[in-house]
Amino acid sequence: MTLRKGLRNTLVSLGLCAGLIAAYYVSVSSSPVPPDTEIVFAKTGCHGACQLERVKIDAAGRADITRGGRTSRRTISAFALRNILVAFRGVHFLDQDVAKWRANGAAEVCLLSLAQDHRKVAIRYACDDSSAIVTRPSASIWRALK
Repeated sequence: MTLRKGLRNTLVSLGLCAGLIAAYYVSVSSSPVPPDTEIVFAKTGCHGACQLERVKIDAAGRADITRGGRTSRRTISAFALRNILVAFRGVHFLDQDVAKWRANGAAEVCLLSLAQDHRKVAIRYACDDSSAIVTRPSASIWRALK
């Protein structure tokens, strides 16, 4: 009994998608997290003088979140931490020239920093900047903390 061509194509497409998703999860879950990894996201108001929030994540997945002077600790999974690092790698964050980033007198200034493999890059920028170099990693941080 032969399947109709449309149904066959749909099944082949679904199989291909499932294979690609499985390959992604295997590749992400098998990449080691260097022990010196540290990720920091900080948001300040008052043109950089008032700290509004700060998130610091270490290689073990411990996330210290400070808001309004109160600090709480959460733990994110190793898989979520690896996804954050994939977002940083995807925009070549450690290769960025930090001199070209400026907050330009913005009322809210953000800092995004990655330290890994004895290298560190910290970028200060206006929080309303929509560049993928800063939005992709910061979005992945907040996704992991939900």
